Amino acid sequence: MNTKIFVMGHKAFTPPEDPIYQPMQVGRAENESLGDGYLGDDTGENISNLNHLFGELTGMYWVWQNYDGPEKYIGINHYRRYFTDPDGDFLDDEKISTLMETHNLIASERIASEKNYKKTYQEAHNINDLMTVKDSIEKLCPEYLVDFENLLSMKAVYSGNLMIMNREDYNEYCKWMFEILFDASESIDVSGYDLYHARVFGFLSEGLLQVWAMHHNWDVYEAHIGYTDEKAETKELKLAVAQLLKKHKYLEAEKMFNDVMTARPDLQLPMSDIRKELPLIQQILYIGNKERELEMVGLFVESVNLAELMNIYKRHYENLQVLSKDSTLEEITIARDNLLAHHFTSVALEVMLEYDMYKKYKCEPLNAEKLKYLEIV
Repeated sequence: MNTKIFVMGHKAFTPPEDPIYQPMQVGRAENESLGDGYLGDDTGENISNLNHLFGELTGMYWVWQNYDGPEKYIGINHYRRYFTDPDGDFLDDEKISTLMETHNLIASERIASEKNYKKTYQEAHNINDLMTVKDSIEKLCPEYLVDFENLLSMKAVYSGNLMIMNREDYNEYCKWMFEILFDASESIDVSGYDLYHARVFGFLSEGLLQVWAMHHNWDVYEAHIGYTDEKAETKELKLAVAQLLKKHKYLEAEKMFNDVMTARPDLQLPMSDIRKELPLIQQILYIGNKERELEMVGLFVESVNLAELMNIYKRHYENLQVLSKDSTLEEITIARDNLLAHHFTSVALEVMLEYDMYKKYKCEPLNAEKLKYLEIV
């Protein structure tokens, strides 16, 4: 076996059955052990107690400092994100070995953005922290400064600290990266950051892989990323909303949802909300509470079960689709009756027309005169 891929996670998960994948609990020094089957990042030379600042990097540090297995290639994946081949299968030892014969690095596919890396980072985090990393590079390894400047202007970069590389290269990369981050940490104050933004060094490190690869003129294979599950925090948010709705705490559910989304904008990303349900939940909470405020019989009379509410919303949407195109009189009548039979209100209509979540209405806007004629408004 030529490859060992360490799968970083902070909660229990089910890794691929392939023995090249080794589950690893990060931050174990500050949390209860996940039990047998998981390596911990809190033995030997480690920074496990800094996991709240470094995220998955505490696992990367442990591998660099402690792992002495015989494998030629070292990889980092996450508990729900794995490299896959074009057919969607997990990369195995044979595929990895073949790729590494002609490449220096396997990294994630770069995702194109309309904004450059500097602007993107600035919108999500404290840009001063990124500039502090620049200062550390200028002080410790100025030969990389041009590459870092190039990173700032790029509109597509590797993300997530997902990688596979030759063991010697991995060790050299970690030595370089951690020296920069430790130096920058002396000037970065996280005391005012929430738990999410406090993981600043994990965020800062993501772009450094690109800097390293560019500087060394590496041949990089960009692998597709397969998601086996939603982000744990995304699942927890949906569960919390569902529980509040069952208790008829509608306003509390909406407030909690909005507060979490404000604090954790990353949950809106496609790789976090892989089922694309958060925008739908946001609309349901708004519509339901607005209807209650106006004393309308609406969504929350139909159900207080979140899964059922999402299905009701989708059925409403499908019926509006029918009304938005040249349907037969019979189809229009059925769609109208379906809407009226399930407490479809003017509030729901206004929101659903304005946002058109799935972008499938056939006319813009949906003909208000037709809806009035059908007695939907």
